[in-house]
Amino acid sequence: MNDTPSTSVSRRRGRIAIATAVLVVVIAAVLLGIAVVFIRRNAARTRRRAALEDAGRVLQSAFDDGRRAAITKRRPHRLILIDRPARWELRIVDTAIGAGVASTYSLPYRIGFDSTVGPDGDIQIAGCGATVHADVPPAGAAAAGTFTFLRDGTIELSAPAADAPPPEVGGRDLFDLDPVRDRIPLDLESDIRLLHRDDAGLVGYVDVNPSTGRVRFVIVAPR
Repeated sequence: MNDTPSTSVSRRRGRIAIATAVLVVVIAAVLLGIAVVFIRRNAARTRRRAALEDAGRVLQSAFDDGRRAAITKRRPHRLILIDRPARWELRIVDTAIGAGVASTYSLPYRIGFDSTVGPDGDIQIAGCGATVHADVPPAGAAAAGTFTFLRDGTIELSAPAADAPPPEVGGRDLFDLDPVRDRIPLDLESDIRLLHRDDAGLVGYVDVNPSTGRVRFVIVAPR
């Protein structure tokens, strides 16, 4: 039996409706996949940024404790930077003969200092030039490129380490800016730069004030 015109139209409409439904499902699946990738990427960036924030707080704690120990014990203490295979460490060392390590701090996993090779082949922190040691120098030995906390609460940097001026953006102190709203580049120089090994788009700027022994830090992730 031959189809009537109305039957043919109905079938065409049915096929169009099915094709449209399939297309909608395919588009929805693609959009869902894109959304999942976007959400995972943002979640990973959030975790990495949080790790850098934790590293900044570890630095602040290490400097605060070193300063406090020097003031309360009335003798200098050193902060030694140690490069470990898994994590970087900061050790507060009592300079009294035989006193040894007072406390140890570890940076979060995959977080490290921006560093370079110095003229003598030593690993140095880019910016302040502090030396990265393989281990704590023997008690009483001179430790090049270290931060020494003095009894008056100030910090003395031994050569080749030297205080770098606080970074500025457009003539303004970096630490007075909003890291979210203001455009802050990733290539500024500061005393210490914290880096995440899995994300080159994140930088932690750290400023050490030798006159007060205090540390400021800010995490930057350009949009």
